[in-house]
Amino acid sequence: MVNLQFGQYKFPHNPKKLRVITAQQLKGIVCAQGGEITQCLGRGRTVIEGEGEFYGPQAMHQYEQLRLVFEQGEKAVLFGAGVEPMEASPQQLELVGQGGAGTVGYRFRFIEDDSRKQGEVL
Repeated sequence: MVNLQFGQYKFPHNPKKLRVITAQQLKGIVCAQGGEITQCLGRGRTVIEGEGEFYGPQAMHQYEQLRLVFEQGEKAVLFGAGVEPMEASPQQLELVGQGGAGTVGYRFRFIEDDSRKQGEVL
């Protein structure tokens, strides 16, 4: 399986956990006569969340490289590890204090950024 990649940054190993979340945008509307109806506003943006570890003598350096990508905040193509290629923006990165010596745990969250789709709720 191809390693996860975001723009020019390629994960050295795929995350242990990967979630791809797709949902509809729904809005509840209160009716004048009472009650409520639900209106579907279309497909929302896909959210990609992952969790993994960097390990070995370069573990913290590998985390710092990923942190710089998140700090830049620029959108890029996200693909690999079974994720369908999509333009995405980095939203959140966490340093997780788990693992043994030479291990750096992390969690991340990317959000699909496809502003080219007209009429879609972002």
